[in-house]
Amino acid sequence: MKVQYYLKRIIILLIGLGWTFAGLFAAEEAPDRVLRVHYIPGLLVLLLTLIAWKWEKVGGILMLIQGIFILLAYTFIAYGFFPLSQIVIVLTMLVLPLIVFGVWFIIGSKKQR
Repeated sequence: MKVQYYLKRIIILLIGLGWTFAGLFAAEEAPDRVLRVHYIPGLLVLLLTLIAWKWEKVGGILMLIQGIFILLAYTFIAYGFFPLSQIVIVLTMLVLPLIVFGVWFIIGSKKQR
């Protein structure tokens, strides 16, 4: 049980750090406002990880909400500009971890009681 407790936290923390560093490198030569846009998803994942570390159910629900928001927003923004295959790949990398870990945190919160 303790392995799952720490495993899900460490993995989602690494995902958040990966998003943050990806934002750093993606916006390396961009203006400041673009730099902030690239950091926001990674910083939100890190913030949600800290929330889920303390309150699993709340953090899990917030991760699900962020995943659904990114799913809808990115699909709306990217549809028509990028091929469908590229949209599916990006959504798989961005949304799937949030949904999987959101559900994992919610289930974990029920098992601890």
